[in-house]
Amino acid sequence: MYLVNTELTINWTLYSKVSPPSSEDITVVEQSTTGVMADPVPIDPSRYIPPSINNMGHITHKFTPNIVGLWKLHLYISGILVDTQKVNVSRNDTTIKKFVSINLP
Repeated sequence: MYLVNTELTINWTLYSKVSPPSSEDITVVEQSTTGVMADPVPIDPSRYIPPSINNMGHITHKFTPNIVGLWKLHLYISGILVDTQKVNVSRNDTTIKKFVSINLP
């Protein structure tokens, strides 16, 4: 569970490939709980480690959800959806009270 209006880091692992995609070919689409999909966001090249024949690659994406609920982050490579991560976002509820047995009716 993650908190609304808090920056989150999402990670993807890319499996070994003979010809890894360039950072310009990779985008992330954030889909809010209302179903609205934002415009594709290019990844930050400094947060991309391309896969090689012998090693897996890695992509890190930061985003700040502004609505409570289930968010979906879609990873596209060359316009093809390759993975979706779901993030459940909540608000910090400080109104919850702790009761001990002596205070129960």
